[in-house]
Amino acid sequence: MIDGLRPYPAYRDSGVEWLGGVPEGWEVRRLKYTSEPLVNGVWGGDPDGVNDIACVRVADFDRERLVVKKSVPTMRAVNSMERDRRLLKRGDLLLEKSGGGEQQPVGVVVEYTSNVPAISSNFVARMRPRSGFIGRYLTYLHCALYSKRINVRSVKQTTGIQNLDGDRYLVERVPLATISEQGLITRFLDHVDSRIQQFIATKERLVKLLEEEKRAIIHSATTRGLDPDVVFKPSGINWLDDVPEHWDLSRLKNIAWLKAGEAITAGSINENGEIPVYGGNGLRGYTSGFTHEGDRILIGRQGALCGNVHLVGGRFWASEHAIVLEAGNQCDIRWISLLLTAMNLNQYSEAAAQPGLSTDRIKNLGIPVPPLAEQRRIVEVVDKTTAGVDGAGELASRHISLLREYRTRLISDVVTGKLDVREVAEQLPDDPDTDDPALDERLEEAAAA
Repeated sequence: MIDGLRPYPAYRDSGVEWLGGVPEGWEVRRLKYTSEPLVNGVWGGDPDGVNDIACVRVADFDRERLVVKKSVPTMRAVNSMERDRRLLKRGDLLLEKSGGGEQQPVGVVVEYTSNVPAISSNFVARMRPRSGFIGRYLTYLHCALYSKRINVRSVKQTTGIQNLDGDRYLVERVPLATISEQGLITRFLDHVDSRIQQFIATKERLVKLLEEEKRAIIHSATTRGLDPDVVFKPSGINWLDDVPEHWDLSRLKNIAWLKAGEAITAGSINENGEIPVYGGNGLRGYTSGFTHEGDRILIGRQGALCGNVHLVGGRFWASEHAIVLEAGNQCDIRWISLLLTAMNLNQYSEAAAQPGLSTDRIKNLGIPVPPLAEQRRIVEVVDKTTAGVDGAGELASRHISLLREYRTRLISDVVTGKLDVREVAEQLPDDPDTDDPALDERLEEAAAA
């Protein structure tokens, strides 16, 4: 089906540098021509049982599917005077005006597809499509602009957060198909996007299963050892069952030193430099100084991914979002890393607006301690056993990345008129979830490219 796509028969110069030519018959207009004036949201107050209404936040954006998530949004108290002109209706577009970061700049647009009465938060603005424009078509158009970073030209950076100048963004000149072509473009992209999302979901399930398999291998090796005939003893530790009789039982603080990382401002982190800056969930950038040197384990201590375990080395800066662990002489740091992974540290996070791990609590967790030689043998066996699992997971993750890149490129090519989908779209079934073997085959090729 994708193979049947060709450019339009004739093009004309758009007069827009990033766009180039557009199909004959298309207009080139400013974005503000496509929607009513922006209406900024409001956060309101705590629910009071009288003025409560659903409030859509940026956190409710499904950036993959370009819609508001189906989960019930946060309830806020907003009086009728503030809410009436902000009410959302199905088909409205929502523009992220505050948030984002270097890797994910502010300015994403999603569609509101629910019939539930709601408003948007103060970080979000409503864009209601004007007559003559299909909301879903405009969502895809904004997606293309975002992928080309057109939105970045309207971003104003403030301390710790990005703000989008909505009025400036809406003066960008864009290609606009006729209303009949908007319908065909939307039909085509909905159909392809549905199949791509199904492919991605399948690959994501595979990645999750592989991660669970790896965790099970690590858990067995680090808590029960490698000898199936060994004699066991009760551990007396709540997260452990029996352990090999010759293993010691201790607390984490007795085999390692742990402390929270050091605070660092966003202004001190950049894309270049000699010293890497690590948070709890990986590399954040680079800086000029360092807080640690040598092999260390970093444990994520804040956010949804708290409890993540990373083994790093050399000189580095560990931010306040990480707990830093240095192994004692009687333990192999690689083994400790495996053990911490098996322990699922996220279960010890403390309930709060943002989950967090207490360094003192982690220090005092009970652990099994095999002899040092056995620790090293466990590391060797686990590395060898999980190599195939890691390879399969990396391949599936690569397939997901390639499918997303393919989807982004296809959306951009279609809404900017580089590909003519009219004939193909007319032949598509009404249900976008209908099986399409030819498309599935093309997506498999895209994932394996």
